[in-house]
Amino acid sequence: MIDLDAVKRALAEPHVIDLREDGWTMSHPLSCRPVLFDCPVNRAAQKSFGSSGDPGLRGRYQCELADEGWLSIGDVAAARADQIDVGALVDEIEQLRGLLTGAHHDLPDPSKE
Repeated sequence: MIDLDAVKRALAEPHVIDLREDGWTMSHPLSCRPVLFDCPVNRAAQKSFGSSGDPGLRGRYQCELADEGWLSIGDVAAARADQIDVGALVDEIEQLRGLLTGAHHDLPDPSKE
């Protein structure tokens, strides 16, 4: 069964920027997926830190878009024990879709058990 509360939490997750000596990377929440390649928070990070090199700061931080398109860095981002396994969620959704549409070839046939 799909844990809808976990899905809601995943959609509400903040952007997280990982600032390292060799540059930075951005973790996007699920809600950002439709605009992932044109994410305004990612563009603001690019504007603030460039594409490579030392950003001058270290750590993982929650971040968001601030006024006038600049990046606002907030609290330190901690690893969460209750994060959902997105791959498992996608597999479960695909199985449910198969059941609803009748295309469930990979599911066991209960009549043969």
